[in-house]
Amino acid sequence: MLRASHLFALAAALTGLGACEDSLPSYLIRQGLQQGALYMGARPVEEVIDDPAIEPRVRRYLQLSREVLKFASTQLGMKTNGNYRSYVALKSRWVSYVVVAAEQDRLEPRLFQYPFFGGLPYRGYFKFEDATTFAAKLRKEPLDVHVRPVPAYSTTGWLADPLVTSMFASEVDLIEVLFHELVHVQFYLSGEADFNEAFATWFAGRATSQFLSEAPFDADERKRLLLEFEVAKVQDSAQKEATHRILSQAKAFYSSSDFAKTKPSSPEREQLRVEFFKSLSRGFANDPALAKWSQIEWNNAVLVSLSTYHDLVEDIENYAQTKNLTYVSLLKEAQRDASAILSGLKHSQD
Repeated sequence: MLRASHLFALAAALTGLGACEDSLPSYLIRQGLQQGALYMGARPVEEVIDDPAIEPRVRRYLQLSREVLKFASTQLGMKTNGNYRSYVALKSRWVSYVVVAAEQDRLEPRLFQYPFFGGLPYRGYFKFEDATTFAAKLRKEPLDVHVRPVPAYSTTGWLADPLVTSMFASEVDLIEVLFHELVHVQFYLSGEADFNEAFATWFAGRATSQFLSEAPFDADERKRLLLEFEVAKVQDSAQKEATHRILSQAKAFYSSSDFAKTKPSSPEREQLRVEFFKSLSRGFANDPALAKWSQIEWNNAVLVSLSTYHDLVEDIENYAQTKNLTYVSLLKEAQRDASAILSGLKHSQD
């Protein structure tokens, strides 16, 4: 997934710190130093695999990552640019954290501007305390804010990204995450996070399916992984459907006369919001595929975060079918002119 770490390679080009610690130069340099510290702990994957002291589970994931990279390069024609050839054993559960903010009266994300990458609807931090400190400042504006952990990231080809232990949730998850992140190496549309992330999500699902069918697994292993993938697909499908539903409900709520007649920042308006978000949570409690969503502290920032990864996936699938393009062919089209695909999606929505 596209994270703040795409920007770390730019930090060296900045000539000085801003006066405010939240300024873009200060942010880039601080996160760049932390990115450097992460790289200091990296070891070549081959070295770790050959280390007799390494945990067997870690060795299995590293071996699997080699197969995914080989498949991506030889079968799908993807650039790997030396990515995921090193490994970092994290001292914490997550590699980084993302702060998402949104307006309180509409589904509009706060965009954070970066050189070359345009406006992104999130800001990433390697340290949880840095993320929560920034989130607290945003809440005072006031904005809805959501801080979520990140298992993986991509520097979109600026640096050779390492494998990290937070990517090892499951074998199928690792496969899909690697394909997702590698899409960001193939192309990146400045200021179009929703399209970039949705395309990577769409592509990764199809690449994972082909990989599991064709990679050199024995029969039992292939059967196990395909079953795991099918279970994950059912859950993903339920989440995508729920995302479309709740985004539609939220848009209707904010355009309703009941909400419109309340004053900004009034207790009445906030109470309406509280009741709306409670209704979302109650709607997930009895659905096994979405039970964890009932525990989320819902707000507009959570909604726009879901939108970034899921809202355009169905449109991309429809576009590929209309153009009679395979997922690999559409990736090649995106490498040539991703903006044309995005324009086509927008035209079909009109």
